[in-house]
Amino acid sequence: MILDVLTISHVTLSFVLLVSQFCRAVATDKHTRLPILLAFYALTAAAVFSMFAPIVLKGWRPSWETIALLASITAVQVVTARYWRNGTPRAFQNESTHCSTVD
Repeated sequence: MILDVLTISHVTLSFVLLVSQFCRAVATDKHTRLPILLAFYALTAAAVFSMFAPIVLKGWRPSWETIALLASITAVQVVTARYWRNGTPRAFQNESTHCSTVD
């Protein structure tokens, strides 16, 4: 029973993380810094792998530690989602896209 709860929690958190990554991917564009894009691509791949890990990795079961780590990462993504409502945050964009005035 406890393994079922852990597995369901793990898959659910992985799915929420994947959805948050999708929302960020929609907001990024050619002006987004490459390291930010790469980090988000890696996190997206990890979320997909994590979601299917109980099926793909024979005998693997999530532990409380993996649930806590996944929950923490997912919480960061959910809490910071408000900064992405108007597109990619300015700090994540290349310098050339920032407006500046020249006298």
